[in-house]
Formats: sequence, C-alpha cells, structure tokens
Amino acid sequence: MDRVASRAEGLARENTTLRQELEVAGEKMVLRMQNEPKEINDDLMNVHESGDYLQEINERIDVLMAENNMLMEQVSLQDDEIGAMKKELMDRDQQLQVMGQNFNEATLALQELRDACAQVREEKTHCERQLQRYAASIAQLESAKESLVEQTDTVRKERSALENQLGEYEEMLEKMKRSNERKDEAFSARYQNVCVRLRELTNALETKDKKIDEMQERNNGMQSELDAVRQDCEGMLNVLNSMEKQLTQYCAREDAVAELESECKAKVEEAILEKEEVAARELQSRREIARLLERLRQQAADHVKAQEDSLSSVVRKHEADMSSREQEISSLSTELVDLRSKMEVVMRNQKEADKKLADANRRSKDASSAFEKKLQHLSERATSAEEARDVSSHLEAEYLERLRTKEDALTRLRTEFRDRGHELNERVSSLERELEMRRTETREAKDESEEQHRKVQLLNDQLNKVKADCANKFSNEFEVLHKQNRDLKAHAAELEYKLSQAKKETASALDSSRNERERIEIQQLTRDLSDTKELLLEQEHACDDSDRKVSELSAQLTAALAKQQQFYRQE
Repeated sequence: MDRVASRAEGLARENTTLRQELEVAGEKMVLRMQNEPKEINDDLMNVHESGDYLQEINERIDVLMAENNMLMEQVSLQDDEIGAMKKELMDRDQQLQVMGQNFNEATLALQELRDACAQVREEKTHCERQLQRYAASIAQLESAKESLVEQTDTVRKERSALENQLGEYEEMLEKMKRSNERKDEAFSARYQNVCVRLRELTNALETKDKKIDEMQERNNGMQSELDAVRQDCEGMLNVLNSMEKQLTQYCAREDAVAELESECKAKVEEAILEKEEVAARELQSRREIARLLERLRQQAADHVKAQEDSLSSVVRKHEADMSSREQEISSLSTELVDLRSKMEVVMRNQKEADKKLADANRRSKDASSAFEKKLQHLSERATSAEEARDVSSHLEAEYLERLRTKEDALTRLRTEFRDRGHELNERVSSLERELEMRRTETREAKDESEEQHRKVQLLNDQLNKVKADCANKFSNEFEVLHKQNRDLKAHAAELEYKLSQAKKETASALDSSRNERERIEIQQLTRDLSDTKELLLEQEHACDDSDRKVSELSAQLTAALAKQQQFYRQE
C-alpha cells in the first residue's frame, strides 16, 4: 500500500509539473506571438521539424495519465477492502462485547447463588440453636415426667399419629431424593455432552493449526523458489553484460581487421592468388555460415517455445495456488461461523442450567421452610419426638452436604466453562489474525510473481534483441567478406592474365634482348607476389580468428540458453 501510494503521488507530481511547464510554455508562446511574430514563424518551422519529439512527449504524458488512473483505481479498490475489513472488525467487537455481558451476567448469578447459600447456612445455625433450646426444654420436661405418667396413653396415641406422619415425611423425602438424583443425572449428561463438544472443537482447532503450519511451509518454499529465480536472473544479467563486453571487443578487432584489409587492397594490385585454396576456404566458410545461421534460428525458436511453456506453467501454478488458498480461506471462515454458532448453543445451555439451579435452590428453600414449620409443630409435642428430631437432623445434614457438593461441582463447571470460553475466544482471535497475515502474504506473493514475470519478459526481450543484433552483425560482416573475396578473385585473375602477358613479353624480350629493366620489373613482381602472399596469409589468419570468435560466441549463446532453460525447468 505504501509503495502504491508513493508511486501514485510521484506520478501525480510529475503530471502537475508537466502541466505547469506546458502552461508556462503556452503563455510564453502567446507573448512571443504578440511581440515577435517573425521569430515565432522561424520557431514554428523548427517545431514542425521537432514534431516527433513533441509527439513522443504527448505519448509519454498519455501513458503517465493512464498509469495514474490505474493506480487511483487500485487505491480506491484497496480503500473499499479496508472499509469492509473495518466493518467486519466492528461486528466482531460487538459480538465480543455481547459475550462479555453474558459472562458478567453469569458471574452475577453465581454471586447471587453464593449469597443464597450463605443465607441457608445462617438458617442452619438458627435451626441448631432452636434444637439446643428444644433439648433444654426436653430436659425440663424429663424432670416433670413423673407428673405426666397419666398422660402416657394419650401421648402414645399421639406418638402413633406422629409415626404415621413421619412415614409420610420419609416418603416425601425419598421422592425428593429421587427427583434430585434424576436432575443430577440429567445435569451430568449435559455436562458430558458439553465436554464432548469442547473436545470436538479442540480437535477441529488442532487440525486447523496443522493446516496453517502446512500453508506456512508452502509459503516458505515459494519464497525460496522466488529467491532462486532472482539469483538466476542476476546471473543471466551478468552473462549478458560479459557478452556485451566481448561484442565491443570483437567490434574493435573487426575495425582493426578492416584497416588491415584496406592496406592489403592498396598493396595487392599486382599479386597472384591461389585459386583452389581460396575457393575451398570460401565454400567452407559459406557452409559454416549457413550452419551457424540455421543453428541460431533453431536455438532461438526452441528457446522462445520453452520460455512460453515455462511461463504458462508458472502462471497456471500460481493460479492453482491462489485458488487453493482462497478455498482454504472460505473453509476457515465457514468453520469460524460454525464455532460461533456452537458457542451460542453452549451459552444457551449454560443459561438453562443456571435457571434450573435457581429453581432447585428455591425448592430447597421452600422445603427447608416447611421442615422448620414441622419442627416447630413437633417441638410442642417434644416428649415423644426425640427419635423424630434425630432422624430429621440427620436428613438435614445429609441434604446440606449434598447441596455443598452440588455447589462445588457447579463452581468447578463454571470456572472450567469460563476458561474454555476464554481459550476459544483467544483461538478465534488468533485465527483471525493469521487469516489477515495469510491474505497479506498472498497479496505480496501476487505482486512478487507479477514483478518476476515482468523481469523475465524484459530479459527475454533483451535476449531477442541481442540475438537479432548478433545475427545482423554476423550477416553483414560475412557479406562484406564475401564481397572482398570476390574482388580478390577478380583481381587475382587480372594479375594472372597480366603475369602471363608479362611472361610472354619477357620471353620475347629475352629472345630479342635481355634487358636489365625487365629483370628489375620481374624482381619487383616477385617481391609484390611475396608481399601479397604474406598479406593473404595474414588475412587467412584473421578469418580463422573471426571464425574462432564466432564459434566462441555461439558456444556462449548456447550455454546462456542452456542455463535459462535449466532455470525455467527448475521453476
């Protein structure tokens, strides 16, 4: 984003500067037209001559404007994406706030339950005090038992009635125990279901973590491949620079050879050439040139084909990777939605459990109040209620112990559920952060792949240009050499004809008169012939050097092509 924004700002600055310069130039032209019309006519003539330059400037301005528009569109698209992501973040923050409120309500309910338990304990202490008072009153009644012997019959009758009531009370307590046991079993079953769901969620999160690790390994592999591609491109650039240096050296040597050839042309005017050797060398050079040209064409065609295949394979590979990553992102988003729905279900179950616990506490309070009333009713008949008091106190203690165990279990369950909820929230947030990182990494990988594709295209264009330049240079140089060979052959034929005529003339002159001038001319001719032979030998050596350089350049080109093909195969 920063690079795109900086690039857009730079292009906008360049556009503004160009517009300002054009406006200033237009104002200056108007002022000059008003002041100096003759000079303006001359300048207009010069402007017509430099119309191509203005056309190029206009084309560049159009290109810059098009790039600026493209960059502004990209910036607008990225702003839209950022706005959508901000909306998603706001929605998630609201959901987290709602969950936090639910947890706060649950904590308040737990605090209320704790307060209710404290009240129950206070009521228990109050009952114990009352029982102590009842025990004191029973002791007083025992001291007055002797006076109450006459009332034993009536008391026995009342005792039988009270025993019947105790049986009814015991049946009621057994029913309450059964109902509480059923509730406990249902609550334990729900707790086990919640644990199973939590295990499933943890397993799903572990599988997602493994998938994310695999994606990270794939990204690392792709980054290493991109680094290798960069190193290979740098090696290709170094090879191209060395080839350009060798070509410059070869051009300098060719210039020196051309100078030597011009000197040879000036000297070799009356020399005789050996036709058979020159013809054989010419045929050999033509065959070698044809073979090299055919080889260069074939290598260029093979290289272009291999390069197109490799580029298409790379593009397909990147498209497949991007599609797979988008599918993984969509699957992760669906799994996040499922996790949120499961969290809502768990929260509803927790609320239902809290309601049931409140109902159980209320029922226990009602039962305790009824039990206290019955104890008060029994305290009025304390003479025969000792056994009933012991049984009731024992049952009350057991019931309170069960209430304590259930409260402890509920507190443990709620703490575990709260911890699980925090862990799930943290994992969801970490998954969202990792999704954002993966999206940014995929965008960066796309940008790097596009830059790599552009660099490869530039390298291919440079290679094609170098090949075309080399082919043109070699073809031009070989045509020049062919022309020179033809000229030398014609000149050699003329020299042979002149030599035959000179021999005839010398023979006739020797027959007539042996003159020293003719000897001098013959000696001069022999010297010229020896000089021409030496020059021809030097030229042959130069041709051999040029052939050797051509073979070296072809070998370097083949090596560079082989390296590039190997590089594309590795990609």
